[in-house]
Amino acid sequence: MTKKILISGMTAAQSSRRFNDSNMSFAGALSSIVEDKKTRVDWIDPSPLWTKKDVSDYDVILLGVAPVLSLTANKAYGTLSLIDTLKNDSRLTLFIDAPEPGKIHANLRAVVRNSDTLFKDLYVKRKWHQAAKSESKVRSRIIRAVEFLANDRWPQTIYPKLPWDAGSPDIPGVPENILTSMTGVDVDCAYVGDLTFGDTRSTAWAADSTKTKWMSNIEKQLMYPNVAMKMHRTWNDSMVITNIGRSIGALIGPHNDKVVWWSPRFVQSLNTATPVVTEWRSSSALGDAWSHLATSIELMSAVDRYELAVTQRLQYHGRILDSTSAADAIHKEIGA
Repeated sequence: MTKKILISGMTAAQSSRRFNDSNMSFAGALSSIVEDKKTRVDWIDPSPLWTKKDVSDYDVILLGVAPVLSLTANKAYGTLSLIDTLKNDSRLTLFIDAPEPGKIHANLRAVVRNSDTLFKDLYVKRKWHQAAKSESKVRSRIIRAVEFLANDRWPQTIYPKLPWDAGSPDIPGVPENILTSMTGVDVDCAYVGDLTFGDTRSTAWAADSTKTKWMSNIEKQLMYPNVAMKMHRTWNDSMVITNIGRSIGALIGPHNDKVVWWSPRFVQSLNTATPVVTEWRSSSALGDAWSHLATSIELMSAVDRYELAVTQRLQYHGRILDSTSAADAIHKEIGA
């Protein structure tokens, strides 16, 4: 009998198969790993009018959570309503996919203090905004979900782990009611590919984020400039990969919560033989190739940088699960 999994969430990356056809994400990786002849995955935007009957056909329901006041959380109302409907349902698993998960809790607390914040006209383009703002039953379900997420222990919650992650997560700004439910899962196998080689390398770095404190500190030490990996919001991942492949190296550091978060940019860099610089105190657990500073890589020859990237790739791949093992682990966590 075919098992059915519903994937949705508050952002496009969490809820849209079309988005994930051209962009790598945690939700897309989950889908590609678990979907096979015995498992069907549906991507559906939940309506705040849904009842349990509307999702009765599904064996597992995966819902992505994001900062509810973020402008990217365009599908927050339907997702929150469904969380309220299913909060005691064993089929529900939540997932977190983005850096700075502490912002999720901060946004929830802000709405608990003033629920009107969630329904103001700033969010008029969100799906179901009018119903969420003016229909009392819909609004009540959404607010109950916010209060539940802010105050109670979450249902089983998965997040993407890096190959050097070990044990329980320790994330500043994330309280115990969330942390105690979080389990990291390995999804890198979904995006590992053959080595590809692009155009001639430039003498510029490709930065995952150009606006973090970590990046600001690194910048002061560099001889060469850096450019954003994704130079425009309309860029898809093929454009990002081309940009990375032309760079001297990839800068992928912690965000403002001081935690290095999983990103497909790691695998994208390694697939293009681009050396990666990240928070070496964590990544060095993979091996010596992951302890290099940006300044030392700038002094290397092109051949040495290529050899470093290849070694990083081998050490990274040596710590991730193959597709069968990853699928088994994820199925176990989500109860599929």
